[in-house]
Amino acid sequence: MYTVRGVSMKKSQMNITGMTCSACSTRIEKVLGKTEGVQDVSVNLALNTASVSYDPELMTIQQLESKIESIGFGVAYTTATFNVSGMTCSACSSRIERVLGKQAAVKQVSVNLATEQASITYNDTILSSDDLKEKVKRIGFELTESLEEKGEEHRSLKRNVWLGVLLSFPLFWAMADHFSFTSFIWVPELFMNPWFQMLLATPVQFVIGARFYKSGYLALKNQSMNMDVLVALGTSAAYFYSVYLTFQSLSTYDGHVRLIDIEIILAMLIMVGFFAVYSTLPKKQLKVDLLILVPILMLYASGYYFATQRLNVHEGIMPDLYFETSAVLITLILVGKLLEDKAKNRSTKAITSLIQGQAKIARRQNGTTEEEIAVEQIKQGDLLIVKAGEKVPVDGVVVNGSTSIDESFITGESLPADKAVGSKVYGSTLNQMGFILVEATTAGNQTVLDDIVRIVKEAQQSKAPIQRFADKISGIFVPIVVAFSILTFIVWYFFIQPGLTASAFEAAIAVLVISCPCALGLATPTSIMAGSGRAAETGILFKGGEHLELANKVTTVVFDKTGTITEGKPKIQEVISVTPDERWLTYVYELEKKSNHPLAQAVVDGLQKPDESYVLDMVEELPGRGMKGVMNHKEILVGNRSLLEKHGVSLASIEKQVKQRESLGETVLFVAVESIITGVITLADKLKRDSKAGIKQLQNQGLDIIMLTGDNQETARSIAAQVGITTFIAGILPAEKQAYVRALQGKGAVVAMVGDGINDAPALVAADVGIAMGQGADVAVESADIALLGGSLTKVAGALHISHLTMNNIKQNLFWALVYNSIGIPIAAAGLLAPWLAGTAMAFSSVSVVLNALRLQKKVVVKKEGVHQ
Repeated sequence: MYTVRGVSMKKSQMNITGMTCSACSTRIEKVLGKTEGVQDVSVNLALNTASVSYDPELMTIQQLESKIESIGFGVAYTTATFNVSGMTCSACSSRIERVLGKQAAVKQVSVNLATEQASITYNDTILSSDDLKEKVKRIGFELTESLEEKGEEHRSLKRNVWLGVLLSFPLFWAMADHFSFTSFIWVPELFMNPWFQMLLATPVQFVIGARFYKSGYLALKNQSMNMDVLVALGTSAAYFYSVYLTFQSLSTYDGHVRLIDIEIILAMLIMVGFFAVYSTLPKKQLKVDLLILVPILMLYASGYYFATQRLNVHEGIMPDLYFETSAVLITLILVGKLLEDKAKNRSTKAITSLIQGQAKIARRQNGTTEEEIAVEQIKQGDLLIVKAGEKVPVDGVVVNGSTSIDESFITGESLPADKAVGSKVYGSTLNQMGFILVEATTAGNQTVLDDIVRIVKEAQQSKAPIQRFADKISGIFVPIVVAFSILTFIVWYFFIQPGLTASAFEAAIAVLVISCPCALGLATPTSIMAGSGRAAETGILFKGGEHLELANKVTTVVFDKTGTITEGKPKIQEVISVTPDERWLTYVYELEKKSNHPLAQAVVDGLQKPDESYVLDMVEELPGRGMKGVMNHKEILVGNRSLLEKHGVSLASIEKQVKQRESLGETVLFVAVESIITGVITLADKLKRDSKAGIKQLQNQGLDIIMLTGDNQETARSIAAQVGITTFIAGILPAEKQAYVRALQGKGAVVAMVGDGINDAPALVAADVGIAMGQGADVAVESADIALLGGSLTKVAGALHISHLTMNNIKQNLFWALVYNSIGIPIAAAGLLAPWLAGTAMAFSSVSVVLNALRLQKKVVVKKEGVHQ
């Protein structure tokens, strides 16, 4: 900020996209310069940046971006994924989203509790990653970009768990003295000593449990509540009540102190000091732990003075203490957190296996020599040597040799793919047999596998709409629990057992610690993670959690024919000539060379290259009909029946032969020269080997199946009959497919459109769920919500099936999380559950949600035959 004539101005820099020349930069400067509140604009074409000085009272950064976008340019944002440490429940993730979402330079933020990651889209010229980390740190969490840092957090948690178990075990043993059914268990006298119990409980409470105090304090400071608030309140109540009873006994009992009491108190001071140093020195900075322990040390010092003067706790009545409640609670909660972390790590095994399976080194050919290089060093156009048993380093094209490639790692297809010169190969797939020389078509970090990893990560990071339900409940859950805990104490203290503080405290603490917003927060993201990961292992890529959820609601599946139900590789079956002059085949060859349509390419591949050639004076491609051109001063038509009929060409002379070929499922291309039929070319496209099984699986799921094709009625009927489809529309144009999908939606159907993304992209976009059948490992169909690698039709049923499984899993998680809290809280309030048992239930409720989600990893997603179980 700076001041101009008494007005505070702000200067921001933005990365601009879409500029091609100085006219572009001038236009941006002109438009922004006329905007109210903007004082100065400077656009740098070379750097693609705009520096804008403006009055923040009159203009915001979002309004500036909108101005730029309204004139046809864009503002580039950086999307980064960070690891987040310190989260315990969905209230934590919501708080991070809320704080970062308020930043002007942040466009979008999504925090996933299950993966403990945050995906942040922001303007890095205004806000750096360090700025983001600092803002998150202020509210008690930590953003890191290194997996090593996340691993250190896990190791730290593990150390604290073992220390907690070591210190809490004697206290847990001492609990046997509290219950009649465990009274037969011998308990050492030392374990019953209040000072000894305080000695063990204090480091657990304030060092090992410091994370709960820090997170809880920062949550309250930011006017929100999370699970840590509940844990801190519950364990603190138990701990400080026990401290109060211990010191109260100083004024209740007279006597002399035994040497063991003095030794325990001295040991306590030493141990507390040790833990203070343990938690502070490794990072060489003053931590909250030490600040908390200073007053505790002072408290112990004064306690030591009084104890050496007056206390003998071994004579008279032993006070009822709850040190074991606070210490065992904290330890059990951390044990649950450790188990939860391990389970969540298992849920990301799909991503981990993909990353670990990437090729690391390559052999690059340099003339007559070869060199071994890291995959990251590969550039487009490099020639790479791949021997039998080695992984293909990056995506490329075979330029020498032939082999079989195991692509199951990417596509999920078990059968190896044969490769020869001209074949595409994909990075990290396994060369099974011969030597091949591959020309790299991508750089080392731009392979199909990198795309797959990105898509799966984005899907796991995204939030399904159903998660909004859990987030709403979690937002009000903790305050309600705290209020209910206070009410429980009041009811017990004044009505159930009047004046009996111990019972009231136990019930109130149990209510606090049994309540678990974590299970609600984890219910959706862990299932999305496990479901999308399992799908990716079988070659099914969901491009977001919302698509995974919506696929569960599909009622109608619409298929394109060519390249979806069929292989998309038609071959010429017969050439029927009506005229002895076969120059018409030359005309067809020259005209079809100008088209990328699969039928046109099949004709060019199937016809012999003519000896003579003609210059095309005019060519026009008519989508859904064919080609029209002028050659050798003659008008040439090549296409379907409707194209020729529209131009008044009579087909009577060839009708009988055509009908016969169409009944066999062949596609017929009619050829006319100067409005006279000269011949036809028939082509056939083989069904995919599992088309019939895939259709059957969908029908067994109770779905309506429809096939759309631009082919004629007879061909469409033949193909539909072979795969068991009863409803089909023939002769439909690409633009009409979109209209047909919208018509189905208008009747209440939830439509999944399945196509190859070539001529059915509008229909894929219009559908509720667009499913693209990739060829091999092609995931580049941007118009699709789900990409199926390998082109297997059974994966369509598999995609919908894993969606059903995942949504059912989420509903199970949400149901049991709600039932757990609905039943557990009243039981705790009734005094039927000891606080330590309540804490155990809370800790393991989160673990159970994660373990339930992990069941998805063992589900059969794609079946070759039959139906899903």
